[in-house]
Amino acid sequence: MDKEILNALYYIRKNQILQFYKLNPEKSGYSNSYIYAITNDCYPFFHSTEETDIYLDCFSISKDFCQRFIKFIDEECWIKKEYKTFYQLENIFGRDKRYDMIIILRYCYLDNRFSEDKFWNTITRDGECPIECKSIASEFSEWEIY
Repeated sequence: MDKEILNALYYIRKNQILQFYKLNPEKSGYSNSYIYAITNDCYPFFHSTEETDIYLDCFSISKDFCQRFIKFIDEECWIKKEYKTFYQLENIFGRDKRYDMIIILRYCYLDNRFSEDKFWNTITRDGECPIECKSIASEFSEWEIY
């Protein structure tokens, strides 16, 4: 399928999902984490379906990067209980991935992954993360949907 047509279909579908959610979040059937990922064009790793995979090339935060980043966090930080600050993660994955890492971490938090406070407190430790990381571990707000 032509890339421009696929992108157009993706944005139509994305807007349908977001509008449906905005009308009635409780009855929409979509989780806050999924809505957050879709809003930010992040591959919804924990919610992947055949439909999602049709649009693989449309996500600005790719399935490959989500998978590598989440796998690293799971295997090297969470399981080993060797939590890392955001800047330590940024040193591993690169500063050019800062925005993507913040989005993925927020998606993980909203999906109740890595549910220990110490894990999130380490990532967002004062002086060891950019200011935009401070809201990663906060309640979901309607203003995050655009």
